[in-house]
Amino acid sequence: MKVATCAQQGYTGDTYCKDCNTKLTSGNSIAKKNHTWDAGKITTAATCGGKGIKTYTCTACNITKTEEIPATGHQHTELRNVKAATCAQEGYTGDTYCKDCNTKLSSGKAITKTEHTWDTGKITQNATCTTKGIKTFTCTICESTRIQEIPETGHINKITKFVKEISCTSEGYTGDIYCQECGKLLEEGTVIPKTEHTWNGGEVTKQPTTEETGIKTYTCSSCGATRTEELEKLRPQTITPGKIIKDKVTNGVYKVQKDGLSVEFTKSVSKNASVKIPDTIKVNGITCKVTGISANAFKIMCHLGLLRLERM
Repeated sequence: MKVATCAQQGYTGDTYCKDCNTKLTSGNSIAKKNHTWDAGKITTAATCGGKGIKTYTCTACNITKTEEIPATGHQHTELRNVKAATCAQEGYTGDTYCKDCNTKLSSGKAITKTEHTWDTGKITQNATCTTKGIKTFTCTICESTRIQEIPETGHINKITKFVKEISCTSEGYTGDIYCQECGKLLEEGTVIPKTEHTWNGGEVTKQPTTEETGIKTYTCSSCGATRTEELEKLRPQTITPGKIIKDKVTNGVYKVQKDGLSVEFTKSVSKNASVKIPDTIKVNGITCKVTGISANAFKIMCHLGLLRLERM
């Protein structure tokens, strides 16, 4: 009989006769026992990229066995080469390294530059009426500069020159427009026609008569210039047309004609007196011209033989 262990098989033993020592039956094998392993000991440590080994020992027979320990992987990492982005340069997110094995695990990425932080700017070149100016801005971080155009101001301040007032004796002028800053002529003025004379009510400087025209003189109250106006001849006084006039001086009866200034002899006042027909007669102070003799003026007197005609 043999006891089974973890190192060898056991045996139940053979049966013998104690008297004759004859083998009666054979025994059976007994399977080995399982090893009794201890807790094990790491004999090769696992690393980030390599496997380790753990060794177990049987407490009964001291035989050993091993077990692989998986690689730990890169458990402790850190960023290196990190750079902050500024307005002057790009940044960098940093490279990832394993703190245990110093292996570079990944590369970082570039970070775009930041925007400049501009100040409020300073005018470095003034704009004029016709030229642009420049305003310069400075970055408060990196002191970079940028410029901005300032539009021309244009002709803002204007002045009018050579204005001339109008009068009745001379033309006026609206004046030329100039830029007060650069002196450029911007717009020419226009001529303003003379004004009309301002005539007074006029004064008769020559009285008209029935024979001659008169004159009325007007004076401009602004410049003293004068102008004249002809006054018509006075119309002579007339007598009512058709009126019968008896003139004892000439012994004639006259009829006033349509014009009121001429008369026609119609008959004598006295049949026994001679008749004198003048060229003119006075009627109420008005001189009337004798222009004719009525056709029947002397008919009756001729029949009576009383007519004696004299022409004055």
